[in-house]
Amino acid sequence: MISVLTRLLLACSLVILMNSSFAETQKTINYENQREESFDLENFLKATRYKQEEVDSTCIRQIPYTQNICRNETRYREECRTIPSHQECRTINEPYCHMEPGQQICRVVVHYRQECTRGGGGNRQCNTVPPSIRCHRSPNGEQKCDKIPAHEECTESPGQPVCRQVPYEERECSQTSPHQVCENRNRQQCEWIPDHRYCQTISYETPVCRDEVLYRQESYACKKTIDVPYEIIVKTQKANVQMNFAESSARVTPQFNVDLNSNGVLTIKGKDSGAGKAAAFVKKSINNSESADINSITALYKISILDREALFSFMDKGLSNLDLKKKSLSFYVNGKFDTKRASLSVRIEKNGNVKFDKNLSFGQIESEFDGIGTKVSIDLEKFGAPKLGGFLSKKHQVSLKLKLDYSDMGDIVLPEIGELSVSLDQEIKVD
Repeated sequence: MISVLTRLLLACSLVILMNSSFAETQKTINYENQREESFDLENFLKATRYKQEEVDSTCIRQIPYTQNICRNETRYREECRTIPSHQECRTINEPYCHMEPGQQICRVVVHYRQECTRGGGGNRQCNTVPPSIRCHRSPNGEQKCDKIPAHEECTESPGQPVCRQVPYEERECSQTSPHQVCENRNRQQCEWIPDHRYCQTISYETPVCRDEVLYRQESYACKKTIDVPYEIIVKTQKANVQMNFAESSARVTPQFNVDLNSNGVLTIKGKDSGAGKAAAFVKKSINNSESADINSITALYKISILDREALFSFMDKGLSNLDLKKKSLSFYVNGKFDTKRASLSVRIEKNGNVKFDKNLSFGQIESEFDGIGTKVSIDLEKFGAPKLGGFLSKKHQVSLKLKLDYSDMGDIVLPEIGELSVSLDQEIKVD
């Protein structure tokens, strides 16, 4: 059973939630040339809490009981037998080594011998022999003498020997030493085994019965404590919103939606009910004052409404007629815009190399409105750009971005865009 206190808490929570459901958390305002609007918004920051309650329930308990149960159990016994004597043989593999005689190894060896010859160029030496008398005894014993006149006697000395190394081959043989050679060989090895007793352990299963305690489930009525969720209001967000509209000549009727979330954050969004013809800027002034669990918010929105089609049509129509010359650049803006609020970003590249990159105001460049659009002309040389063009290639990549600054009028809420701008990125040849 639910307690009386729990019922009261639930009833109070229900009343709070019912009252909070009627609180207005957002407001939609249609602009119809009024000067101001004022309204209140309310929202609640809620949190989930839990309370414990006892409730009827069914519980489960385990009831023990005894039962005789038989199960197979593994037991072990030893069995022995006598093995008669016998011979057991087995093959064993063991190394076998023997000596191998040495071998005769012969090889051809190149030797050298010296051979010499006499060279030419010997010396001839001559001497003058004076006249003399030469005597000799004849066979008959008579001594005879001859007068030898003066003459020259010459001798020849041989030339220097010339020697060289002459190769010749000779076969030489030698005997290697004996060496040991080993290899694995199988042989039969037998041994006599006398008779002996051999025993081994044998497993077997046998049924064993015993009493065991088992459990069965039983249901019974009981009480359980549970967590019951409920919501409480942590903080009340109250906002008083004042919207002031600046005088506008634009024939547009946009809508504005103001929303207050549970964290006390106010947001305002615009919606164009005239096929995209309205633009709106909002200046915000928001103050918070907290007291206990109530956050009081005062918000002032100063709203300026413009004719988007008249002032910002260039954003839809874009830029065209790009013309690039050696020292100047021109293009056409399709539509009307406020040049006093405009700035222009110009970037020119050739083959990935930046030739010119500057942000310019329209007070620095020439522009002429012809009733439909604006022709913009830029003297690039005036801003330090090099002479464009080239001998091999005249193609350049030109990037333009025309941007308007309305920050003095506040944040733009219509249309829902980041900024008022239009871009052009085009490859073009230099004339």
